[in-house]
Amino acid sequence: MERMELHQSDLLLLETCGEAYRRRVIERQFRPSNVRMMVGTAVHAGREVNLAQKVTSGKDLEETAVTEAARDRVVEGFAEDQVELESEFDGLPKRAVRDQAVDTAVSLARLDYHHFQEPMRPTAVEASIAVRLQNYPFDIGMRLDVIEELPDGGTAVRDAKTSKRTPAKTVAETSEQLALYSLGARAFCQRPIAEASLDYLVALKSGPKAVRFATVVSEQDERAILQRLAMAYEATAKGVFVPASQGHWKCSETWCEYWRDCPYVIGRRRPEN
Repeated sequence: MERMELHQSDLLLLETCGEAYRRRVIERQFRPSNVRMMVGTAVHAGREVNLAQKVTSGKDLEETAVTEAARDRVVEGFAEDQVELESEFDGLPKRAVRDQAVDTAVSLARLDYHHFQEPMRPTAVEASIAVRLQNYPFDIGMRLDVIEELPDGGTAVRDAKTSKRTPAKTVAETSEQLALYSLGARAFCQRPIAEASLDYLVALKSGPKAVRFATVVSEQDERAILQRLAMAYEATAKGVFVPASQGHWKCSETWCEYWRDCPYVIGRRRPEN
């Protein structure tokens, strides 16, 4: 019998919110991104266009190549109706919201280029990895943002994040995503991973801010995340899809495309037009 390969993002979504997992992965109810998500996608597009070629060239492209890639991704997303506007944009023309999103994406992509990308020595970008799990009934597939060589010769795995607020200092240490990324990068590189980090690009009202949060993922951390995912896998096999709690960051209009019509949301309000 062929083993099931579950994608890392699907497994983390299942653990974060079973209802969102059920609708996206099981029912295939795909929804457009919101503006915040589209900005994040655009920043990743700018990062990829530069770092993918830097793996072999060892040099950065001009800044404009990065910012134009980010801008084009936002414009494309709005043109193809891949973006659903959040309530905070009620009353604004879609073109005006698009222009705001372009400005934010370009400013964050520019900061990413100078603060994070220029010092990087990437060895793999957007790497597709499959991890065979010997003691579990499933395997894991994932796509890693960046694997890089550190100045001391060690190997690190990194992921870019966009946000409106600076996260807690423990965000990397408690990141399930980094625990899985470290496991995947170790399998891909066939060597220990010296560091795992989140490159945060924060869109503050006073201007964009870059903050890097790094950690070392232990084998105990990897075992812990696999155990959590194994329990999530068993739950979905039995058809148990527990929604995220109302206080969880995922249960919000900003971070869940199903929030507006989710049957588990309490106190949902939309301003009248």
